[in-house]
Amino acid sequence: MVVPMDTLNQGQGATPAEKPLAMPAQNFSRKPKAYFANQTWRTYLARLLTFGGAITMTSYATYQMVLIVSQVDVTVLQWVMVVLFALTFIWIALAACAALTGFLLRAKPLVSRSHTTSHKKTVLLMPIYNEDASQTCAALLSMAKALVAKGWGQQFEIFIISDSNKADLWVKETAAVKALQSELAGEMQVWYRRRYHNTAKKAGNVHEFVSRWGGQYDFMLILDADSLLSAETLITLMAEMETDPNSGILQTLPCLYRGDTLFARLQQFAGSIYGPIVAEGITAWQGNDGNYCG
Repeated sequence: MVVPMDTLNQGQGATPAEKPLAMPAQNFSRKPKAYFANQTWRTYLARLLTFGGAITMTSYATYQMVLIVSQVDVTVLQWVMVVLFALTFIWIALAACAALTGFLLRAKPLVSRSHTTSHKKTVLLMPIYNEDASQTCAALLSMAKALVAKGWGQQFEIFIISDSNKADLWVKETAAVKALQSELAGEMQVWYRRRYHNTAKKAGNVHEFVSRWGGQYDFMLILDADSLLSAETLITLMAEMETDPNSGILQTLPCLYRGDTLFARLQQFAGSIYGPIVAEGITAWQGNDGNYCG
């Protein structure tokens, strides 16, 4: 997930020089002022196809079910079955219509897939909490090397923020980060910080990072401990955000990987087949009101 931040100011040491960015707590008791871009005709058509199609299909299917049970005296249990049928059918119909919408009204990216080097700075933010640091740092190394190979090493930095509180894992974590810094020396900056008090857990750690170092960067890409993104995806997310200054959040399509069991492999295969087209449909009907899944 990518969110815009502020300007760059390089620092030295275990962490860069602090450059705070205001992150005030929101008051959810009142409606905040929000920016909503005008929707295009494609968005309204996508909503009509998705929701109108799902409602039409569900209405017809439910009507047919009522005809079946109405051949004899209808019991309370049969009416309950009809209601449950309608609820489950509309869920399936909504996904099917979203996939059809994605096929017919595929969203166009804001920028081309061939990007020139940008002057913006993006931080790859990795919050960890008693994770396997060796696997996490290996994934970060793979992403960093891919970015460096494409000439984008200076536009990205890695910042690992840790809440780990188990001594043995903390030692391994420190060693893994040190190895990562050595591997990327001169290619990409790697920062590391561990909190002694994990207030508000990972969300609190991210909040503290933004409040203290957020002003160092233009964009922030928050990763999970098991995240692995291609260089093309990372660059595209940054470029899409840079192209649209009114955007607040971009999120790419998540895909499973490294499945070991038969069920996990089946899930990976299914997700790779129908995941992109469903995501395209969701993107189409959400328009400017939701995340762009590119």
